[in-house]
Formats: sequence, C-alpha cells, structure tokens
Amino acid sequence: MYSNSVVALDADSGDLRWYFQTSPRDEFDHDSTSEPMIIEEMFNGQMRKMIVQVSRNGHVYALDRMNGDFLYAGEYTRVNWAERDERGKPVLKQELYEPADTMVFPGLYGGKNWPPASYSPDTHMLYIPTTEWGTRFIRRDGEGRPGTMDLGGIPQFDTTGTGWVVAFDMLSGEIAWQKEMPGNFNWAGTLSTGGGLVFSGAPDGHVYAMNDETGEVLWKFQTGSGIYAPPTSFTIDGKQYLGVASGTRNPVTRAGVATGIATGNYILFSL
Repeated sequence: MYSNSVVALDADSGDLRWYFQTSPRDEFDHDSTSEPMIIEEMFNGQMRKMIVQVSRNGHVYALDRMNGDFLYAGEYTRVNWAERDERGKPVLKQELYEPADTMVFPGLYGGKNWPPASYSPDTHMLYIPTTEWGTRFIRRDGEGRPGTMDLGGIPQFDTTGTGWVVAFDMLSGEIAWQKEMPGNFNWAGTLSTGGGLVFSGAPDGHVYAMNDETGEVLWKFQTGSGIYAPPTSFTIDGKQYLGVASGTRNPVTRAGVATGIATGNYILFSL
C-alpha cells in the first residue's frame, strides 16, 4: 500500500500522518529512492512549506509537507510511459500493458537514481543529475523458482543514452536549462552554492562547475577516474573547500574508454 511513496510519520509516536504514492503500479522499477527535499517556495501566489521529490519515474513532485496535499508535478526528463491524472499520479498508457516493443523512458535506472539533487533559493531551481536511458521490458512466461532472483522478464537497454544536469524551475514547473554530460548516465549528484555555482561530476572523470542560471561550464578538472559521488562543500579555518570522491574505473565516454587509471581518491579543492 505504501510502496513507491513519500511517507510522513509523527516523530514522537511513529503514527502515519500522510503518504503520497508516486508510482502506484511500478511496472518499470521506478521505486522511490530519491531524497525528499524540505523547501519553502511560491505556489499560486503563496509561500508554501513543501516536500519536493525528484522521482525516478520522470516527474518532480511538490507536496504540502504539513498535510501531504498535492501541489503540482512536472517532467524533468523524457517520459513516454504514462500520463498524469489531476492528482499528479501517473496513469499507465494502455499500449504499455504489454511493453515488449516499446523503449520506455525513463528506463530501469530511472530518470534520476539515488545520487542527490540540490536546490537554490536564489534561482528557485532544482539541479538534477539525470539519465535519459531507455529500456525495453520483455515479460517472461511462467513462474519464478523459489530461492532464485526473478525479475519477471528481460530488460534490454538503449546503450546510446545520455546523462544530463537539468535545472528545473520551481516557479514555472518546467526545465530552465540542461547540460549534457559525458558518458551514458549521470550518477554524480549535484551541489549548488550561494556563489551562483552548480558542481557535478561525470563518468569521464571531470568535476564541472557551472553557472547556476545558464548552465555554462566555468571550470572543470580531470580527477583520473569516473565520478559517481556528489560533490560536497565545507570550511576549515575560514576557507571554503570542495570535495568529491573519485575512483570507480577509468574515465569513460560514449566513444569508449579514455586514458587514465582508477584512483580511489578523495579530491579536495580550495574555492
């Protein structure tokens, strides 16, 4: 009943206050792994206390965090598997009850996976690490065997997929800009700062600093191996630093493997 949901519990008693189910059927593994973000933002001329979640199913959901009321939903990536009803919940397209011939977007890895998005109250934008990587879902006949993993079918991936950093405008509910990232997907997460910057990494090993209003790349640094971790920022003795973990494999692009070796390093920058 509460699968694929944003759930609000009373911190003292553990009682359920409210829940909102983002993917009721979950045919395509759009489980709700993304972090709920607590923000205050304008909606219909009023400042609202929101819970915002960038769902794997391709939608940004804005809810009233006091009572769970649905405010709005908007698409932050390519979505072809469902329409939304008046409550924002996806309704599976009739032709996708048997989806074998359709490349479904978002695919098995979701439009956004576990790496965190970030929010800037200065620009009113979410900065979302996204993957536009479709999947064909071919159902398997018969029952699974006890004690074995059973996916219920075979996923076939669109290997020409692309990773992005997407700036989603919370005021308009639409994409403001998007920056294509090297590699097939973006699992690096984002960090937005009060200095007007958005940081993210990429499978090609680069850390990127972008203008938060336009997406223009202002600076980049090659770490030596692919980045699948979010940048972080902190201060020591009054100086601000940027840190990021790098070290899954050689830098990778869609064209193949570039030069470099896996490092397993934590890279630190002074800002």
